[in-house]
Amino acid sequence: MNIKGGTHLDLSDRIRIETELDKKTSLKDIAALVYADPKTISKEIKKRRIMTSNHRIPRFAGRTKSDTCKSVLRFPYVCNGCHERKKCNNAHFFDYRAKEAQANYEKILKEIRQGIDMDPMTLDKVDDIVTKGLKDGQSISHIYYANESEIPCSINTLYRHIGDGYMTSKKIDLKRAVKFKKRAKKITKEKKDKTIYEGRRYEDFIVFISQNIFNTFIAQLDTFLDPRNGAGKSILTIHFTASHFMIMRLLERKNKEEVSKQFVYLRELLSDGLYAKMFHVGLTDRGSEFCDIAAYEIPKDDGSTLCRLFFCDSYSSYQKGACEENHTLLRYVLPKKRYFDDLTQDKLDIIASHINSYYRESIKCVPYDLFIAQFSKETADKLHIQKIDPKKVKLNEWLIK
Repeated sequence: MNIKGGTHLDLSDRIRIETELDKKTSLKDIAALVYADPKTISKEIKKRRIMTSNHRIPRFAGRTKSDTCKSVLRFPYVCNGCHERKKCNNAHFFDYRAKEAQANYEKILKEIRQGIDMDPMTLDKVDDIVTKGLKDGQSISHIYYANESEIPCSINTLYRHIGDGYMTSKKIDLKRAVKFKKRAKKITKEKKDKTIYEGRRYEDFIVFISQNIFNTFIAQLDTFLDPRNGAGKSILTIHFTASHFMIMRLLERKNKEEVSKQFVYLRELLSDGLYAKMFHVGLTDRGSEFCDIAAYEIPKDDGSTLCRLFFCDSYSSYQKGACEENHTLLRYVLPKKRYFDDLTQDKLDIIASHINSYYRESIKCVPYDLFIAQFSKETADKLHIQKIDPKKVKLNEWLIK
Protein backbone atom coordinates (compact mmCIF):
# COMPACT_ATOMS: atom_id res chain seq x y z
CA MET A 1 0.00 0.00 0.00
CA ASN A 2 1.34 3.42 -0.95
CA ILE A 3 0.85 5.43 2.21
CA LYS A 4 1.73 8.65 0.39
CA GLY A 5 -1.50 8.27 -1.54
CA GLY A 6 0.01 8.00 -5.05
CA THR A 7 2.17 11.16 -4.86
CA HIS A 8 5.72 11.06 -6.22
CA LEU A 9 8.84 11.13 -4.07
CA ASP A 10 10.33 14.61 -3.80
CA LEU A 11 13.83 15.89 -3.01
CA SER A 12 13.26 15.82 0.77
CA ASP A 13 12.17 12.17 0.52
CA ARG A 14 15.26 11.30 -1.49
CA ILE A 15 17.52 13.09 1.00
CA ARG A 16 15.95 11.01 3.77
CA ILE A 17 16.54 7.82 1.76
CA GLU A 18 20.21 8.70 1.21
CA THR A 19 20.69 9.57 4.88
CA GLU A 20 19.13 6.31 6.06
CA LEU A 21 21.10 4.24 3.54
CA ASP A 22 24.28 5.76 4.96
CA LYS A 23 23.08 4.64 8.40
CA LYS A 24 22.36 1.10 7.12
CA THR A 25 18.67 1.44 8.04
CA SER A 26 16.40 -1.41 6.96
CA LEU A 27 14.14 -1.15 3.91
CA LYS A 28 10.98 -1.38 6.00
CA ASP A 29 12.10 1.43 8.32
CA ILE A 30 13.12 3.70 5.41
CA ALA A 31 9.71 3.15 3.83
CA ALA A 32 8.01 4.07 7.10
CA LEU A 33 10.06 7.26 7.43
CA VAL A 34 9.08 8.57 3.98
CA TYR A 35 5.53 7.14 4.16
CA ALA A 36 5.88 5.02 1.04
CA ASP A 37 5.60 1.35 0.20
CA PRO A 38 8.85 -0.66 0.61
CA LYS A 39 8.55 -1.72 -3.04
CA THR A 40 8.55 1.95 -4.05
CA ILE A 41 11.76 2.57 -2.10
CA SER A 42 13.39 -0.56 -3.53
CA LYS A 43 12.55 0.46 -7.11
CA GLU A 44 13.70 4.02 -6.47
CA ILE A 45 17.14 2.91 -5.25
CA LYS A 46 17.73 0.39 -8.05
CA LYS A 47 16.45 2.75 -10.75
CA ARG A 48 18.43 5.85 -9.71
CA ARG A 49 21.66 4.44 -8.26
CA ILE A 50 24.90 5.59 -9.91
CA MET A 51 27.70 3.25 -10.96
CA THR A 52 31.29 4.46 -10.61
CA SER A 53 34.59 2.69 -11.26
CA ASN A 54 36.78 1.58 -8.38
CA HIS A 55 39.94 3.70 -8.69
CA ARG A 56 41.89 1.05 -6.77
CA ILE A 57 41.50 -1.58 -9.50
CA PRO A 58 44.39 -0.43 -11.78
CA ARG A 59 46.80 -0.83 -8.85
CA PHE A 60 45.40 -4.12 -7.58
CA ALA A 61 43.95 -5.65 -10.71
CA GLY A 62 45.32 -9.03 -9.84
CA ARG A 63 43.34 -9.09 -6.58
CA THR A 64 39.98 -8.16 -8.12
CA LYS A 65 37.06 -10.30 -7.06
CA SER A 66 33.72 -10.46 -8.87
CA ASP A 67 32.40 -7.30 -10.50
CA THR A 68 29.61 -6.97 -7.93
CA CYS A 69 28.95 -8.08 -4.36
CA LYS A 70 25.85 -9.34 -2.59
CA SER A 71 25.09 -5.88 -1.20
CA VAL A 72 24.20 -4.57 -4.66
CA LEU A 73 22.30 -7.68 -5.72
CA ARG A 74 19.85 -7.36 -2.83
CA PHE A 75 18.91 -4.56 -0.43
CA PRO A 76 20.44 -2.00 0.01
CA TYR A 77 21.50 -2.41 -3.69
CA VAL A 78 24.16 0.27 -3.15
CA CYS A 79 27.48 0.78 -1.38
CA ASN A 80 26.20 3.61 0.87
CA GLY A 81 27.39 3.10 4.43
CA CYS A 82 29.57 0.09 3.56
CA HIS A 83 32.48 -0.20 6.01
CA GLU A 84 34.46 -2.38 3.59
CA ARG A 85 34.52 0.22 0.83
CA LYS A 86 38.09 1.43 1.38
CA LYS A 87 39.51 -2.05 0.90
CA CYS A 88 36.94 -3.34 -1.61
CA ASN A 89 38.40 -4.92 -4.77
CA ASN A 90 35.20 -5.03 -6.82
CA ALA A 91 35.40 -3.27 -10.16
CA HIS A 92 32.50 -0.87 -9.55
CA PHE A 93 30.70 0.97 -6.77
CA PHE A 94 26.98 1.75 -6.73
CA ASP A 95 25.82 4.84 -4.87
CA TYR A 96 22.49 6.51 -4.22
CA ARG A 97 22.72 10.30 -4.14
CA ALA A 98 19.59 12.39 -3.54
CA LYS A 99 20.44 15.34 -5.81
CA GLU A 100 21.42 13.12 -8.74
CA ALA A 101 18.31 10.96 -8.22
CA GLN A 102 16.07 14.06 -8.23
CA ALA A 103 17.76 15.34 -11.39
CA ASN A 104 17.20 11.97 -13.06
CA TYR A 105 13.54 12.01 -12.01
CA GLU A 106 13.02 15.53 -13.44
CA LYS A 107 14.76 14.55 -16.69
CA ILE A 108 12.48 11.54 -17.15
CA LEU A 109 9.46 13.70 -16.32
CA LYS A 110 10.48 16.13 -19.04
CA GLU A 111 11.01 13.32 -21.57
CA ILE A 112 7.47 12.10 -20.92
CA ARG A 113 6.25 15.29 -22.58
CA GLN A 114 7.17 13.79 -25.92
CA GLY A 115 3.89 11.88 -25.72
CA ILE A 116 1.83 14.99 -26.55
CA ASP A 117 1.13 16.20 -30.09
CA MET A 118 4.28 18.35 -30.35
CA ASP A 119 7.88 17.48 -31.02
CA PRO A 120 10.32 18.25 -28.17
CA MET A 121 11.83 21.27 -29.94
CA THR A 122 8.43 22.88 -30.55
CA LEU A 123 7.29 22.13 -27.00
CA ASP A 124 10.43 23.75 -25.54
CA LYS A 125 9.85 26.81 -27.74
CA VAL A 126 6.23 27.14 -26.61
CA ASP A 127 7.33 26.56 -23.00
CA ASP A 128 9.81 29.46 -23.29
CA ILE A 129 7.15 31.74 -24.75
CA VAL A 130 4.66 30.94 -21.99
CA THR A 131 7.27 31.24 -19.20
CA LYS A 132 8.51 34.63 -20.44
CA GLY A 133 4.98 35.96 -20.89
CA LEU A 134 3.90 34.93 -17.40
CA LYS A 135 7.01 36.51 -15.88
CA ASP A 136 6.05 39.74 -17.65
CA GLY A 137 2.62 39.62 -16.04
CA GLN A 138 0.71 38.54 -19.14
CA SER A 139 -2.33 36.27 -19.12
CA ILE A 140 -2.46 33.05 -21.12
CA SER A 141 -5.00 34.63 -23.48
CA HIS A 142 -2.63 37.54 -24.14
CA ILE A 143 0.34 35.22 -24.61
CA TYR A 144 -1.61 33.05 -27.03
CA TYR A 145 -2.91 35.84 -29.23
CA ALA A 146 0.43 37.67 -29.19
CA ASN A 147 2.25 34.52 -30.36
CA GLU A 148 -0.52 32.68 -32.22
CA SER A 149 1.68 31.92 -35.22
CA GLU A 150 4.27 30.21 -33.00
CA ILE A 151 1.90 28.16 -30.84
CA PRO A 152 0.60 25.13 -32.82
CA CYS A 153 -2.38 24.34 -30.59
CA SER A 154 -5.58 25.92 -29.34
CA ILE A 155 -5.71 28.08 -26.22
CA ASN A 156 -7.72 25.36 -24.43
CA THR A 157 -5.02 22.81 -25.22
CA LEU A 158 -2.41 25.24 -23.92
CA TYR A 159 -4.28 25.54 -20.63
CA ARG A 160 -4.56 21.75 -20.47
CA HIS A 161 -0.82 21.24 -21.08
CA ILE A 162 -0.05 23.62 -18.21
CA GLY A 163 -2.52 21.87 -15.91
CA ASP A 164 -1.14 18.42 -16.81
CA GLY A 165 2.43 19.47 -16.01
CA TYR A 166 3.87 19.53 -19.53
CA MET A 167 5.08 23.11 -19.08
CA THR A 168 7.62 24.60 -16.70
CA SER A 169 4.92 27.00 -15.48
CA LYS A 170 2.25 25.62 -13.17
CA LYS A 171 -1.36 26.51 -12.62
CA ILE A 172 -0.43 28.60 -9.62
CA ASP A 173 1.61 30.88 -11.93
CA LEU A 174 -1.49 31.89 -13.91
CA LYS A 175 -3.12 35.20 -13.09
CA ARG A 176 -6.66 33.97 -12.49
CA ALA A 177 -6.89 30.22 -12.98
CA VAL A 178 -6.19 29.42 -9.32
CA LYS A 179 -9.01 31.71 -8.21
CA PHE A 180 -11.60 29.48 -9.81
CA LYS A 181 -12.22 26.20 -8.04
CA LYS A 182 -14.39 23.27 -8.88
CA ARG A 183 -17.71 23.59 -7.15
CA ALA A 184 -17.55 21.52 -4.01
CA LYS A 185 -20.18 18.86 -3.59
CA LYS A 186 -22.57 19.71 -0.83
CA ILE A 187 -22.05 17.42 2.12
CA THR A 188 -25.07 16.96 4.29
CA LYS A 189 -23.94 17.24 7.88
CA GLU A 190 -25.86 15.93 10.79
CA LYS A 191 -27.65 18.86 12.41
CA LYS A 192 -26.90 19.37 16.05
CA ASP A 193 -29.63 20.08 18.55
CA LYS A 194 -28.31 23.32 20.05
CA THR A 195 -30.59 22.94 23.05
CA ILE A 196 -28.09 20.41 24.44
CA TYR A 197 -25.82 23.32 25.35
CA GLU A 198 -28.38 24.78 27.75
CA GLY A 199 -26.86 24.56 31.21
CA ARG A 200 -23.71 22.99 29.77
CA ARG A 201 -21.80 26.00 28.43
CA TYR A 202 -18.34 26.95 29.63
CA GLU A 203 -19.74 29.59 31.96
CA ASP A 204 -21.91 26.87 33.55
CA PHE A 205 -18.80 24.71 33.89
CA ILE A 206 -17.00 27.47 35.83
CA VAL A 207 -19.97 27.88 38.18
CA PHE A 208 -20.28 24.12 38.73
CA ILE A 209 -16.58 23.74 39.53
CA SER A 210 -16.63 26.64 41.96
CA GLN A 211 -19.54 24.98 43.81
CA ASN A 212 -17.97 21.50 43.77
CA ILE A 213 -14.32 22.32 44.18
CA PHE A 214 -13.52 19.36 46.46
CA ASN A 215 -13.28 15.73 45.27
CA THR A 216 -14.07 16.74 41.70
CA PHE A 217 -12.03 15.20 38.90
CA ILE A 218 -12.13 16.90 35.50
CA ALA A 219 -11.76 14.92 32.26
CA GLN A 220 -11.03 16.93 29.12
CA LEU A 221 -12.19 15.16 25.95
CA ASP A 222 -11.04 15.56 22.36
CA THR A 223 -10.54 13.67 19.11
CA PHE A 224 -7.10 13.29 17.51
CA LEU A 225 -7.18 13.01 13.71
CA ASP A 226 -4.93 11.87 10.88
CA PRO A 227 -4.45 13.91 7.63
CA ARG A 228 -7.88 12.82 6.33
CA ASN A 229 -9.52 14.88 9.07
CA GLY A 230 -11.73 12.14 10.45
CA ALA A 231 -12.48 10.23 7.23
CA GLY A 232 -10.50 7.25 8.51
CA LYS A 233 -9.64 6.01 11.98
CA SER A 234 -9.46 8.60 14.77
CA ILE A 235 -8.47 8.64 18.43
CA LEU A 236 -10.61 9.67 21.40
CA THR A 237 -8.33 11.25 24.01
CA ILE A 238 -9.38 11.63 27.64
CA HIS A 239 -7.09 13.82 29.74
CA PHE A 240 -7.45 13.97 33.54
CA THR A 241 -6.27 17.45 34.52
CA ALA A 242 -5.44 16.59 38.15
CA SER A 243 -2.82 13.99 37.20
CA HIS A 244 -2.06 14.74 33.50
CA PHE A 245 -2.96 11.09 32.91
CA MET A 246 -4.34 10.32 29.44
CA ILE A 247 -6.51 7.50 28.11
CA MET A 248 -6.78 6.87 24.37
CA ARG A 249 -9.49 4.88 22.61
CA LEU A 250 -9.44 3.97 18.92
CA LEU A 251 -12.42 5.12 16.82
CA GLU A 252 -13.17 3.53 13.45
CA ARG A 253 -14.79 6.83 12.43
CA LYS A 254 -15.13 10.25 13.98
CA ASN A 255 -18.83 10.21 14.85
CA LYS A 256 -21.04 10.21 17.92
CA GLU A 257 -21.86 6.49 17.61
CA GLU A 258 -18.19 5.52 17.91
CA VAL A 259 -17.59 7.93 20.80
CA SER A 260 -20.71 6.69 22.61
CA LYS A 261 -19.52 3.08 22.33
CA GLN A 262 -16.31 4.00 24.13
CA PHE A 263 -18.07 5.56 27.10
CA VAL A 264 -20.41 2.58 27.37
CA TYR A 265 -17.33 0.32 27.33
CA LEU A 266 -15.54 2.37 30.01
CA ARG A 267 -18.60 2.36 32.27
CA GLU A 268 -18.90 -1.45 32.03
CA LEU A 269 -15.15 -1.86 32.55
CA LEU A 270 -14.87 0.40 35.60
CA SER A 271 -18.30 -0.05 37.29
CA ASP A 272 -20.72 2.80 37.92
CA GLY A 273 -19.04 3.98 41.12
CA LEU A 274 -15.52 4.29 39.73
CA TYR A 275 -16.78 5.71 36.41
CA ALA A 276 -18.77 8.39 38.30
CA LYS A 277 -15.65 9.34 40.28
CA MET A 278 -13.23 9.46 37.35
CA PHE A 279 -15.56 11.15 34.88
CA HIS A 280 -17.41 13.32 37.39
CA VAL A 281 -17.01 16.41 35.17
CA GLY A 282 -16.27 16.29 31.45
CA LEU A 283 -15.23 19.25 29.28
CA THR A 284 -15.06 19.05 25.49
CA ASP A 285 -15.45 21.10 22.33
CA ARG A 286 -18.63 21.39 20.28
CA GLY A 287 -17.81 18.65 17.79
CA SER A 288 -20.81 16.62 16.67
CA GLU A 289 -19.12 13.42 17.90
CA PHE A 290 -19.82 14.49 21.51
CA CYS A 291 -23.53 15.21 21.02
CA ASP A 292 -24.71 11.98 22.65
CA ILE A 293 -24.65 13.42 26.14
CA ALA A 294 -26.53 10.52 27.73
CA ALA A 295 -23.72 8.11 26.81
CA TYR A 296 -21.32 10.16 28.95
CA GLU A 297 -23.59 11.39 31.76
CA ILE A 298 -25.54 8.09 32.29
CA PRO A 299 -29.05 9.22 33.38
CA LYS A 300 -30.54 7.53 36.46
CA ASP A 301 -34.16 6.63 37.21
CA ASP A 302 -34.59 9.59 39.54
CA GLY A 303 -33.70 12.07 36.79
CA SER A 304 -30.15 12.72 38.02
CA THR A 305 -26.98 11.64 36.21
CA LEU A 306 -23.75 9.91 37.20
CA CYS A 307 -21.62 12.64 35.60
CA ARG A 308 -21.86 16.08 34.00
CA LEU A 309 -20.65 17.08 30.54
CA PHE A 310 -19.88 20.69 29.58
CA PHE A 311 -18.87 22.30 26.28
CA CYS A 312 -16.25 24.95 25.53
CA ASP A 313 -17.24 28.09 23.70
CA SER A 314 -16.98 27.99 19.91
CA TYR A 315 -13.40 28.37 18.59
CA SER A 316 -12.03 28.38 22.15
CA SER A 317 -9.89 25.25 22.39
CA TYR A 318 -7.69 27.09 24.89
CA GLN A 319 -10.45 26.49 27.46
CA LYS A 320 -9.31 22.86 27.54
CA GLY A 321 -5.66 23.71 27.04
CA ALA A 322 -4.28 20.87 29.17
CA CYS A 323 -5.68 18.32 26.71
CA GLU A 324 -4.36 20.26 23.70
CA GLU A 325 -0.92 20.50 25.29
CA ASN A 326 -0.85 16.77 25.93
CA HIS A 327 -1.52 16.22 22.23
CA THR A 328 1.94 17.62 21.47
CA LEU A 329 3.45 14.52 23.11
CA LEU A 330 1.17 12.32 21.03
CA ARG A 331 2.33 14.13 17.88
CA TYR A 332 5.89 12.99 18.60
CA VAL A 333 4.73 9.42 18.03
CA LEU A 334 2.00 10.12 15.44
CA PRO A 335 3.16 13.09 13.32
CA LYS A 336 0.65 15.09 11.29
CA LYS A 337 1.28 13.37 7.96
CA ARG A 338 0.90 9.85 9.35
CA TYR A 339 -2.24 7.85 8.61
CA PHE A 340 -3.87 5.76 11.34
CA ASP A 341 -4.92 2.77 9.20
CA ASP A 342 -2.49 0.40 10.94
CA LEU A 343 -3.31 1.55 14.47
CA THR A 344 -4.84 -0.89 16.93
CA GLN A 345 -6.04 -0.40 20.49
CA ASP A 346 -3.03 -2.41 21.71
CA LYS A 347 -0.67 0.06 20.00
CA LEU A 348 -2.55 2.99 21.52
CA ASP A 349 -2.20 1.41 24.97
CA ILE A 350 1.57 1.19 24.42
CA ILE A 351 1.71 4.86 23.40
CA ALA A 352 -0.42 5.85 26.40
CA SER A 353 1.88 3.89 28.73
CA HIS A 354 4.93 5.79 27.49
CA ILE A 355 3.23 9.20 27.58
CA ASN A 356 1.93 8.56 31.11
CA SER A 357 5.45 7.52 32.18
CA TYR A 358 6.95 10.79 30.89
CA TYR A 359 8.11 13.14 33.66
CA ARG A 360 6.17 16.43 33.94
CA GLU A 361 7.78 19.43 35.55
CA SER A 362 4.38 20.88 36.51
CA ILE A 363 3.54 17.96 38.84
CA LYS A 364 7.15 16.96 39.68
CA CYS A 365 6.46 13.30 38.85
CA VAL A 366 5.07 11.07 36.13
CA PRO A 367 1.28 11.06 35.52
CA TYR A 368 1.07 7.30 36.10
CA ASP A 369 2.23 7.62 39.73
CA LEU A 370 -0.25 10.38 40.49
CA PHE A 371 -3.09 8.52 38.80
CA ILE A 372 -2.64 5.30 40.74
CA ALA A 373 -2.43 7.33 43.95
CA GLN A 374 -5.88 8.70 43.12
CA PHE A 375 -7.53 5.62 41.58
CA SER A 376 -5.24 2.59 42.30
CA LYS A 377 -2.94 0.46 40.19
CA GLU A 378 -5.79 -1.98 39.49
CA THR A 379 -7.62 0.80 37.64
CA ALA A 380 -4.58 1.48 35.46
CA ASP A 381 -4.27 -2.27 34.79
CA LYS A 382 -7.92 -2.41 33.69
CA LEU A 383 -7.15 0.36 31.21
CA HIS A 384 -4.12 -1.69 29.98
CA ILE A 385 -1.70 1.11 30.87
CA GLN A 386 1.60 0.17 32.52
CA LYS A 387 4.45 2.18 33.95
CA ILE A 388 7.53 2.23 31.71
CA ASP A 389 11.07 2.37 33.08
CA PRO A 390 12.10 6.06 32.80
CA LYS A 391 15.24 5.08 30.88
CA LYS A 392 13.14 3.16 28.35
CA VAL A 393 10.45 5.79 27.71
CA LYS A 394 10.30 6.48 23.99
CA LEU A 395 8.30 9.28 22.35
CA ASN A 396 9.07 9.10 18.66
CA GLU A 397 7.82 7.39 15.49
CA TRP A 398 9.85 4.27 16.24
CA LEU A 399 7.75 3.41 19.28
CA ILE A 400 5.16 1.37 17.34
CA LYS A 401 7.12 0.42 14.21
